[in-house]
Amino acid sequence: MGEDIDFGKRIKEFRELKQLSQQALADQSGLSRSTINNIESGRQRPSIEFLIDFSEITGYTINTILGIQSSESSKTLEDQNQSNIIRQLQETIALKEQALAASEKRYNDLIDQLRQLRDKFSDLL
Repeated sequence: MGEDIDFGKRIKEFRELKQLSQQALADQSGLSRSTINNIESGRQRPSIEFLIDFSEITGYTINTILGIQSSESSKTLEDQNQSNIIRQLQETIALKEQALAASEKRYNDLIDQLRQLRDKFSDLL
């Protein structure tokens, strides 16, 4: 049973690396969320069909999921994960920069409107 728990932990780790909830994995694999939970907790063994589906959903090979990999493929997996994190950070920074640029434009537009109002009302005074 100990091997099943470790295997379930691997399934959970790979699912979380792909930022999938148990429900999302259940929906995509055709299983229930409780079945996914049972697999991850080691209470239930995954079927071959699930392993194939899980591999297709996450993009990890079955060998990687089972822990059968060379040190080179392990390094590749680690590099992939780091690349994914870097890409996500770059996307987040780009979105924040766009939001900042839009905020600066709105601020400048408001300043221009206030100056126009000041100029308009200064003539009245």
